[in-house]
Amino acid sequence: MNSKLQQRLVQLEYKYSGKKLSESEYLQAKWDIMVDARENLEILNPVVKVKWEKIIKDQLGNVYVIIPPGPFISGRDDDYAELPAPIYMAKFPVTVSHFMKFLEDTGWDYPAEDLERLHLVSPEPNCPVSHVSWLDAKEYCRWMRKQTGIYYSLPSELEWEIAARGIDGRFFPWGYDDPDEKLACFQGAARHENTKPNNSFPGNASPFGCMDMVGNLWEWCLDDVDDPREPHILRGGSWCNGVEYANCLAQTISHPPEKRVDYGGFRMICVPDVIFEIYRTALEGGEADAYSPQRRIKQPLNTVSTTSAPTPLAGDTATSPKKSLKKLAPAPPAASPPPPPAATTERRAEQPAPSTAGKGGIGKRDLESMGVKFRRKSDKPTGTSTTERESRDKMAQDISEESERILKSRMASKRESPPTDQKKPGPSESYEAKAPAEKSEVTQPRAVSSHDDIPIDNTLMTADKALLAVWCALLAAVTIQFVIRIASL
Repeated sequence: MNSKLQQRLVQLEYKYSGKKLSESEYLQAKWDIMVDARENLEILNPVVKVKWEKIIKDQLGNVYVIIPPGPFISGRDDDYAELPAPIYMAKFPVTVSHFMKFLEDTGWDYPAEDLERLHLVSPEPNCPVSHVSWLDAKEYCRWMRKQTGIYYSLPSELEWEIAARGIDGRFFPWGYDDPDEKLACFQGAARHENTKPNNSFPGNASPFGCMDMVGNLWEWCLDDVDDPREPHILRGGSWCNGVEYANCLAQTISHPPEKRVDYGGFRMICVPDVIFEIYRTALEGGEADAYSPQRRIKQPLNTVSTTSAPTPLAGDTATSPKKSLKKLAPAPPAASPPPPPAATTERRAEQPAPSTAGKGGIGKRDLESMGVKFRRKSDKPTGTSTTERESRDKMAQDISEESERILKSRMASKRESPPTDQKKPGPSESYEAKAPAEKSEVTQPRAVSSHDDIPIDNTLMTADKALLAVWCALLAAVTIQFVIRIASL
């Protein structure tokens, strides 16, 4: 990226690191650059200037990339948000092989039927683990903490969103170009029957280097919705859903916390000792509304908690969303900032073809046509209504039913396949003796090699036995004649 905005961002970061700007001047200038980029649908590559390692690995070999603190454009209304402390986000979701090691080490309750379902959706060891619940993901994080002594957790929505979108508010990890089968795993022209291994889509990379954050699997977040049933939030779309969910704004829910979903996986954040005190201070300090000590955020669906919300500059009375957005400046942290208003997701039944207007990419109107409903701030309700609850429940039910429909169809097609077309079974399958259809006589089972499952022809075996019998008879006759001659001498 060599745009003027990118150059301005680089120069700004160097000035701030050289202590040539105050923090308020830096935040205001950075916000102006981000807003200009968002309005012009330009992408900004984050300038990561930190004193810590940019990439680390855990004992299982998983890679984590640093997400530095600072402001970013967030949510469906391009709100100001700020990550108060650095974190390391996993480059990839947790894999099947690592989850199996967790099950082996802990004896976590995961019945055989769930294991079979897992392997059906994620058939390879390097696939992201699926058919997991929010509690499964939480327990895996606890296991990692016990194994390493380092803090691991599910990401909050705030942390997930900046890792996926970067600072410029893009709609997809790669920018604004329409998603296709080369960028993500979703139900489009390619009718996927399961997830794909990690790193199958090199173009599906976020600005910070996190891979596959849209498509393949919805990812569990730490947050739960303000609802007595405690539904938890998943982000990013999956293999069993259409293109309307393959973006950084897509959200759904699932409840209860122990429910395992075929479309759900997870990735972790890591907080090593070198940044742990900074992170803990942010949790226990003035960012309490965005982070609680337990890191459990209760908020209405589709609302991302912000820290110090921007306020208009003095004398700004503009009502145009874009004009007022560009003039917003980060306000100093308030002692008791007001809670964020609620927002809703309204999904339309039909799915019009995505528009390519505006720099060859998708804008806010295009996302509306794909099912994302935006609201002006003045139109946002102040609470979660019954209609909102029914709407998000309907969305979650539709997503669950779609995954169930695909898997049932897949299992039915396997049962209907003739024996000659059967392939070697996967990790969750096994050979079963099946009686031939519509035959009254008993058929002998075929002989099968224990090494490579190659069938043996019984007809050839019978001919070989007959030939062997003839040779044995001839040998016996020759032997008798030889004995008689010896005896007559």
